[in-house]
Amino acid sequence: MTTYQTPSIFESFNARALSPTQIASGFVPQEHYHKLAQRRHSLLIGPRGSGKTTLLKMLQPEALEAWTHPEAESYRSRIDYTGVFIATDVSWGKQSDALGDGKLNEGAHKLLSRSLFTTHVLKALVSTMEYRLSSAALHVSPFRRVRIDRDAQVKLVEKLSVEWQITPEIPSVLALRHALLGRQSRIRQLASEEAHLDEAGRNRRLAEIRFLHIHFVDAISNAVTFFNDAVGEKDARWAFMFDELEIAPPWIYEEVISSIRSVSEALLFKVAVSPVSSPAHLQNILNTATGPSSLDDYDPIPLWYVEKEEAYKFCVELWATMMGARNLPPKTPEEILGASYSETHKIDRAALGSAYHPESRVAKAFKSLADKDPSFTRFLRERHISASALQQVPKPAMDQVVRKIAPIVIFRDFFRRANTVQQIPKRRSRKVADIYAGALSLFAITEGNPRWFIGIVGALLDGIKGEPDAQISDIEQVRRVEQTAGRFMARLRAIPVARPVTPGRHQILSIDVLLDKIGDYFERVAIIGAFVPEPPLVFRVSPETPRTLRELLDRAANAGAIIYLPDGPGASKDLLMTVSGKRFRISYLLAPIYHLPLRTGPAVSLTKILASAARPSDFFYEEADSK
Repeated sequence: MTTYQTPSIFESFNARALSPTQIASGFVPQEHYHKLAQRRHSLLIGPRGSGKTTLLKMLQPEALEAWTHPEAESYRSRIDYTGVFIATDVSWGKQSDALGDGKLNEGAHKLLSRSLFTTHVLKALVSTMEYRLSSAALHVSPFRRVRIDRDAQVKLVEKLSVEWQITPEIPSVLALRHALLGRQSRIRQLASEEAHLDEAGRNRRLAEIRFLHIHFVDAISNAVTFFNDAVGEKDARWAFMFDELEIAPPWIYEEVISSIRSVSEALLFKVAVSPVSSPAHLQNILNTATGPSSLDDYDPIPLWYVEKEEAYKFCVELWATMMGARNLPPKTPEEILGASYSETHKIDRAALGSAYHPESRVAKAFKSLADKDPSFTRFLRERHISASALQQVPKPAMDQVVRKIAPIVIFRDFFRRANTVQQIPKRRSRKVADIYAGALSLFAITEGNPRWFIGIVGALLDGIKGEPDAQISDIEQVRRVEQTAGRFMARLRAIPVARPVTPGRHQILSIDVLLDKIGDYFERVAIIGAFVPEPPLVFRVSPETPRTLRELLDRAANAGAIIYLPDGPGASKDLLMTVSGKRFRISYLLAPIYHLPLRTGPAVSLTKILASAARPSDFFYEEADSK
């Protein structure tokens, strides 16, 4: 029997390294996938690890064929286009940057890089064509497979060869793919040769090499037309799915995004990007009358949840899939992980008849906090509420006060172990408390992020070892959360700072230092200071925030350390051009480190937070930074 092996949360479980068939195994569709699968241009927006690569790969024919989920057949019947996955990974970006070893002028480097990118896209397209033309015998549910005779394939390859200025060894799709591999090597060779030749005459030499001037949009548009005609699908569409496009050269990013409005009807572009894309050229594309606009030309699909409850359905379905993969009995998350503190009122209502019975957890928390927190006692007294007689509170006060503050009262009481709390403990001495255990708490902490969910919950399920009545203790749960949050913080520390240190003018900024300032402030207002019925747990970035700090916030948002919260239910969750003026919260994965409730609250200015920091010297800036 094969043992199920949980992948490492930040390393092994990387969709780029998995085949479409592996991706399809256990894939659980969610609202994001439903939107992405539609016949529309799409901008898939999410931080690293949020599942962008997985979602794109699940639109490939091979993945759709191998998918066995109950909804798979429904999606196969609705997806009426062919998905071509374009892997724009870090190594590819470095290869482009390294062309000519930095010895080429800007024009020559851009020409060769564009040709390298075009060849990269064509190679992915030919691989998909090759798959569609191959035998479907190994698959129960073939998707968009086609058959053409040998003569038709020869004619197709000949047309593509002429169009792309390439000569395969034999007229077959396989040989065409191999020829494109050779072209990639040839482009790198040309760059090296030009780097060692005089610049004089370079423009003429490069102008004479015809394939360098093929644009990827024209090349793929004509190619899919040739293929569609060859297989008898005149109006068929193809979706080109660009993964992590922000690590490609900026002008390639610009060309792909700007092409959304102008490509032929046979092409769809689905592009994965980080939440914050601040380069000025991209702002110009999306903010001009001629550029693509959200909803009119493409669907923005954000991969984060503003309210934690939005992610619960996906977590439950992923839980069931993971239980089945381990041959575990179909138990609910609550049966194995237990209930979270946020469900206390439901449990007490069922057991005691009222969530505010004197023996209920809410009632005990009210009395306990009132006994040791004078500010809370004053708050209740001013509203004529007795912590010892919650059941006798009049209905208006119950609805407007008690029910609203109950979650923060339970949370505050849990952490206030003494009559007074004078200071925040040192960060490294903190341990995750068991108040963060339970099914819904783990669902919230993982943010609906599949990598985080599999890394935390998968590791916990691996420890059950097939025991039919097994439960996972609170201690085990919080230990795994602590390990995962610690690894995430270590990763955040490794993200480069915005700029080098200038001695005497400003100090090094890092994401973890910034998060400590914000987390400490929220903990002080929620737990340490005077009782506040709605403590601020959200911060707003003012337009006057120095550029150095904005760049750091960009990196924090793109890493998933802070989560963007639109202003109001109708506000856009589209790609952010800047963090200025926007609201954010700390990721719930990091909330246990700072003893923060898994909830939002009113917003406070980031400027105010940093001004109250114990060491404001950490945030000295050059005068130019504020411009």
